[in-house]
Amino acid sequence: MIKTSDISPSNEQLLLQNSLLQADVLELNSQINELKFQLLELRRIVFASKSERFINTDNSVQLPLGLVVDAIAEVETKEQEIKAHTRTTVELKPKNHHGRVPFGSHLKRVVTVLMPEGSTEGLEQTGIEVKETLECTPAIVFVNRTECPIFETKNKEKKLVASMPEAALGKSMFGNSFAAHLLVSKFVDHCPEHRMQQILKRSDVHVATSSLNEIPTMVAHCLGAVYALVMKQVLSASYLQIDETTMRVLTDKKPGKTHRGFYWVYRDPLNRLVFFDYQPDRTRAGPAELLKDFIGQIQTDGYSVYEEIRKLFNITLFFCWAHARRYFEKALKNDKVRASWMMEKIQLLYAIERRAREEKLSFADRLELRQRESIPVLAEIKAWLDKNKPSGTPKSGIGKAIHYTLKRWDGLVHYTTDGNVEIDNNWVENSIRPVTLGRKNYLFAGSHEGAARACIFYTFFAICKLRGINPYTWLKETLDRIPTLRSADLHTLIPGYTPEAGSK
Repeated sequence: MIKTSDISPSNEQLLLQNSLLQADVLELNSQINELKFQLLELRRIVFASKSERFINTDNSVQLPLGLVVDAIAEVETKEQEIKAHTRTTVELKPKNHHGRVPFGSHLKRVVTVLMPEGSTEGLEQTGIEVKETLECTPAIVFVNRTECPIFETKNKEKKLVASMPEAALGKSMFGNSFAAHLLVSKFVDHCPEHRMQQILKRSDVHVATSSLNEIPTMVAHCLGAVYALVMKQVLSASYLQIDETTMRVLTDKKPGKTHRGFYWVYRDPLNRLVFFDYQPDRTRAGPAELLKDFIGQIQTDGYSVYEEIRKLFNITLFFCWAHARRYFEKALKNDKVRASWMMEKIQLLYAIERRAREEKLSFADRLELRQRESIPVLAEIKAWLDKNKPSGTPKSGIGKAIHYTLKRWDGLVHYTTDGNVEIDNNWVENSIRPVTLGRKNYLFAGSHEGAARACIFYTFFAICKLRGINPYTWLKETLDRIPTLRSADLHTLIPGYTPEAGSK
């Protein structure tokens, strides 16, 4: 006969089973948290605002003097006072309105003078009432006709005729102003060619799609050498910000589908220069080829390819606090208490940077400010991260945020060792924004070659924006000058070039 005690599990077995069950529960909870985070992210993408602005909505507001005010209680008290008095007198203070901003003096004025009814004889004009309104006439399309009269002797032995001026676009039917208008409309104002066709039709101008598509090709050919000079200047800098973004491309290999290519953007913040490079993939091959001779610092997000490049070449790699902050911003609904704590600390870091900009500190003074004020905040953040780091693989939103930040900590605090560099690479993201807006309108590039050509226009128009230059004026004047310009003077076409400072 078998006794019950013989088949009962031992204490060791029960403890083992209990520990296994606890591990299963922890794993399931981790999976639940991850799924909840994914659901929140999906709802955010579909329905919510994409703004990353953070405002602490905690009831207690910490004031600079260390006083704590219960904001909500104060609001509730005021609401009760209002309800207790049905009729409340409110004193309205006049707004400090400085008036309408005047229109620029460079604008053409069409003046209409309205004389009063009746005779003005014996009256003296003591003033004038003026009203100015901004008016607009749709773009005027005209034909520029150049005629060269031919002179010959009666016996045809001698012939005299002027030469047609050299044109950047050769024998194209389009002039420089039209080409500049089309390209600025597409790459700056995000208006694709088919919409340009519709606009032209309203002026009874009919241009074939194939003809419009020739313009980017011809202009890119003219600007190719200048683009190469910009690339060379950017890669000769000692500090670069780098980022990448996608571009859908039509290819023969995928009929009916698009290939996902990438624009890699390299920005020189110190000299306000930027250039775009197209690659058909996101591997390290493209940036590795460009950066093989680069010596200096690069600031990026946490993409692993940059770490591979750092190991290959003599490059210092550091990271961007905006990307780290983004992880905690996404974790606010997953773990509001801890995510809010971190967001507030990061706000302190950015407040220090903002003060440096407002006071226009030199790089040396900005470094001293960071050493004095930013490093203590970073030390506090590091201690908090170590205390709150998740065990095992982080799957929740807050776990991913903490893991991301700890893994890149040395690169995140590097900015406090050099006053020349920035706390984040938001500037290069700003340069990418026109691509993001553009692809929502023209959807895709027609080929890999077309995507590469677009890099030229995104490059020059981004430099125009950085240096406060009208992109249409720059491109029109560049196309006017380039046919007769010597190769040694091509650098003078870079937007913002001045003889005193070169292209910088």
